[in-house]
Amino acid sequence: MPVHVCPVCGARHVVSSVLHQLAYRRSLTCSPSCKATFGQRVRRRILAEMAESAERRRVSDHHPDSED
Repeated sequence: MPVHVCPVCGARHVVSSVLHQLAYRRSLTCSPSCKATFGQRVRRRILAEMAESAERRRVSDHHPDSED
């Protein structure tokens, strides 16, 4: 049976060959609590990336008026 490493806690765990094939190069979590934590981490990362992108757009769209 294939062994996966949990992306949250780093624990090694055995998964069925069917789940291994369904994972298709993604790490599987070892428990429901790690699965919930993983989802929270992903959402936080995506929201942080969206906020950073919005801030960059806001800064680049801001054109100060020049006084001559």
